Amino acid sequence: ECVDDKMVSDTLASISNVDSQQRISTPLETVLEHLIDFLRYPYRIAWPHILFSIGNFIQRVGESAQTQKIEKGLLSFLKPIVQSTASIYTVQDQMDYDENDGDDLEFINGKKRRKKKTMVNHDVEKNGESKKTQSFEHIVNAKVLYALSRALRYLGISNFLTCVPMSFPSIHYELKPDNRVEDNLWLLPFFAQELNHSELKYFGTEFLTIANKLFNNFSKQTNTLEITVLKNLYYQIWDIFPAFCNSPTDVKSSFKSLAKGLGTSLTNDPLLRQPICKGLT
Repeated sequence: ECVDDKMVSDTLASISNVDSQQRISTPLETVLEHLIDFLRYPYRIAWPHILFSIGNFIQRVGESAQTQKIEKGLLSFLKPIVQSTASIYTVQDQMDYDENDGDDLEFINGKKRRKKKTMVNHDVEKNGESKKTQSFEHIVNAKVLYALSRALRYLGISNFLTCVPMSFPSIHYELKPDNRVEDNLWLLPFFAQELNHSELKYFGTEFLTIANKLFNNFSKQTNTLEITVLKNLYYQIWDIFPAFCNSPTDVKSSFKSLAKGLGTSLTNDPLLRQPICKGLT
């Protein structure tokens, strides 16, 4: 393979050397810089192929660092490309909004978005029958998630969220229809599908804390739209609980602290029984 273990170890060691004031970029850093450069808009037509290559690049670097048990420097090295890759997903969503004439909009998480009635285009074949094909935006977003799933696997959710932080309405910003905040809430269903080998403690200290704040906030609201948005986010957070239960690394040390809260939630809210029971089975 073109990226061998020595290239990875040399690069991460170089990045971790904080005493290097005029450090020369390693060949692997040059490759990463070119990959990031290819995510500029002029190369948009090639994004599916570039993003696929980025996912494989992240996987190769992550595997090598994991095999060599190198943790220091991995986050610093991958952070720029993870941020650039995640921004492509945001760009796609933004372009859906900006290219619309305004007649086909809906509120999602309190913000106007284009209604995506279908994720396919119809190409007419010679026999006159239509053939369904994925839209370009859908293909790009799928490749973004492919690349980010590799980053999530080797960085872990805590480090991943330092690269692509999430913001929640009524907690980090005020919920208004015209308040277009890059909150990255699209990561919630992504985590629900891709997260594994994580820490239950992180769910309890981070996500459960946010869920409780959302619950308290929508309980105080009188605006129907805001209640709906906050309540949906509350349940979306609980929907990622089964992913945290997918081969967690800290069951013995952390489950006990979650057990009482899980039991209370099972009793008090029937809608939480499905994700909690799914996680526990």
